[in-house]
Amino acid sequence: MSIETFISEFDLKRTMVYELIASGELPSVKVRGRRLISRSVANEWLRSMDPSGPAYSRLHQTQQAS
Repeated sequence: MSIETFISEFDLKRTMVYELIASGELPSVKVRGRRLISRSVANEWLRSMDPSGPAYSRLHQTQQAS
């Protein structure tokens, strides 16, 4: 998925996503100049989040509303 799709689906700020990518916490690949995140990597990243953290609960509230 594109960075834009990831940002939209997980309700994150662009800066945070690029910081996660730069730190290696969120693996991505570059294909023909586009930075992409696989769906399985995105889901694994979500599962690895601290369940007591605010981002985790906010993401789950957003997904349940969908």
